[in-house]
Amino acid sequence: MNRLSNGILDFANMAVCSGLLVSTYDAIPEVKNETQNVCSVTCKDSGGDSGSGPRTIAFVCCDGGGDSNTNDDISLVDSGYASFPMFVFLKTEVNRSVSIRKAAIELFASIFDQLSVLKDQIDINRPLIVTGRSLGGSVASLFTLWLLDTIYLKTSKTPLCLTFGSPLLGDNALQRAISERPTWISCFLHVISNQDQVPRFLARGHMPFGATLFISESGCACFEDPQSILELIEATSLAKLEGSQFIDYGSMLKRLKYKAIRQGKIEEADACDISDPVKCGITLQLLAIEAIKPENIDTSPLILSIRRNIERFRKGKKNNSDQTKKLNEVKVYMACMGWYKKQSKNQGGYYDCYKTAESKSKDQGQTKEDLVIYQKKLNKYWEKTVKDVDRMPKREGATSIRPRVLYAGTNYRRMVEPLDIAVYYREGNTDYINKGRSQHYKLLEEWEKSSSKPAERHKVSSTTEDSCFWAHVEEALIACRNLTEENDTSTEDKESWNKSLFRFEAYVMSLIRMHTLSPETFQEGSSFMKWWEKYKTLRGISYKSDLTGFMNNKKVQNDLLVLDEYKILS
Repeated sequence: MNRLSNGILDFANMAVCSGLLVSTYDAIPEVKNETQNVCSVTCKDSGGDSGSGPRTIAFVCCDGGGDSNTNDDISLVDSGYASFPMFVFLKTEVNRSVSIRKAAIELFASIFDQLSVLKDQIDINRPLIVTGRSLGGSVASLFTLWLLDTIYLKTSKTPLCLTFGSPLLGDNALQRAISERPTWISCFLHVISNQDQVPRFLARGHMPFGATLFISESGCACFEDPQSILELIEATSLAKLEGSQFIDYGSMLKRLKYKAIRQGKIEEADACDISDPVKCGITLQLLAIEAIKPENIDTSPLILSIRRNIERFRKGKKNNSDQTKKLNEVKVYMACMGWYKKQSKNQGGYYDCYKTAESKSKDQGQTKEDLVIYQKKLNKYWEKTVKDVDRMPKREGATSIRPRVLYAGTNYRRMVEPLDIAVYYREGNTDYINKGRSQHYKLLEEWEKSSSKPAERHKVSSTTEDSCFWAHVEEALIACRNLTEENDTSTEDKESWNKSLFRFEAYVMSLIRMHTLSPETFQEGSSFMKWWEKYKTLRGISYKSDLTGFMNNKKVQNDLLVLDEYKILS
C-alpha cells in the first residue's frame, strides 16, 4: 500500500528532473499561422551525425488559442468516421463503439499524406518521441496509435508520446481500447498545467488515457487512474482567464527542474497524518499541484475520492494483468507435466499412460491426480489468455499475441491437448475434432500456423507437432473396429470407413517424412501400435503401401526414430 502512495509521486519528480520534458517541449515550434484548425508536423534528430539519439516528431496546431468551447470543438465521432475511417482498428468484439474528438481526426486527416511518408522513414530500432501542444497533442496521440497498430505491431519497442496541455481525445471506449493493450497504455504521458484552460474544455463522455503529469508553480504529481485524472483536471482549474492565455510549459518545467526534489513543503508534510501513508502520499501530491489548500487537508473530500479511485483502479489492473504476467508460474506446471511424460516413456507412452494407467505412489514422482490438477490450471490460464487476445482487433496475417506467449501456447497445446483427447475417448465419445475440441486450441493452432516463425518441438516435451494426432488414431481405431465387427453395416458406411483409413495412412506417412511424430508413437502397447495390428489384419499380408513398407522395415524405422530423438535432444 505504501507503493500506492509514493510510486507515482516519485515518478513525477523523476520525470520533471530528467530534462526529457524540457527538451521535448523545446522541439515543438511556435505557432506562426494564425488560421484556425491548421496542423503541421516537424522532425528533430538528436545524437549528432551518428543519428543514434532519439528522433522527435512534433505536431503544432493553431486552434484559436483554446478559448472557445463550441460544439464543433468538443464533438465526438465514431473511430470509423465515414470521411476518414483510419482508426476503426480500435474497435474490438467487446468494445464495438469507440469515439474520438472530431477536430483531432480532421486535423490528422489533413496531413495524412505527409504522415504516411514520415511513417515509412521511421527506424523502429531508434528511440522515437512523438509530441505536441494543445490540439497538436491530440494529433500526436492519434499518430502514436497509428504507429502502434502498424510498424510497432510485432516489436517490443514502442514510441513515447508526450503531450502538453492537450484536450481529452475520446470517450470511455477509447480509454478501454488503449488500456486493454498493456504495451500501448504505457506509451502516453500527458502534461497539464493548473493554469491551462484547454484541457478543461470537456464534454460529457470524455475520458483520459495513459498517465497524466500535473504541474504547478509549487510542484508536480502524476496519476494514471482515469477517474482521478478527470476529477483533478476540474479541481486544479483556476478561475477562467479573459481571452486566450498561452502557457509556457518550457519555463514552468525548467523552474520545477531546478527546485529541490521534495514531497511538498515541510510545513505541509508535517500537517499530514504519517500513520496513514496512503492518505499522506495523496495529500502531498494534491498540495503540490494546488488541487487543495493546506488549511483544507482534514476536510477536503477530494483526498478520499482520489484514494477510492486509485485503489479501485489498481484492483482492476491486477485482475486484468498482462497476458505474460503469470507465464513463469505456468511454466512450472508444464515442467511437472514434462516430468510425468518422462516417467511414462516405458509404460506405453504419455498418451496411453494417462488414458489407462492407475495412479502411482508419491515416491514414484508425479501421479495421475497431480497431472489432472496441472491440466486444469493450464487450461484455465490459456483459455483466458486466448480469449483476451481474441478480443483484440485482427489484421490480415497478424494477431495481438506476442511471440513469446505464442511459443509457450504452442508447447502447451502439444503437451496438454492429447490428455484432453484421452479423456474424451475414454468417456466413449467420438469425432473429437468436430465435436469436442475447445476453441482456444483451434485459435492457438491457427495463430501458430500464421506465425512468421512457427514454434519448433519443445526439447523436453518431445511431443508430436500435431496436437490432434491421437484423435486421428482413435478415429482410425473406431473405423477398424466397425469394419471387423459383424453387424448390419451398409456398403456406403464401409466405403466411408475404408476411405478414412486410407487418408489416415497418408497422414501418418506425411508426419513421418517431416519428422514431426513423437518416438513414443511406436512404443509397444501404444494406441497407434494397437491400431496398426488391427489394420494389418484387416488389410491382409498382400496389402502394400508406403506405411506398410515403413512399418515392416525395422532398420529404416529405427534409423528414422534415432535421428528424430537426436534432433529433439540436441
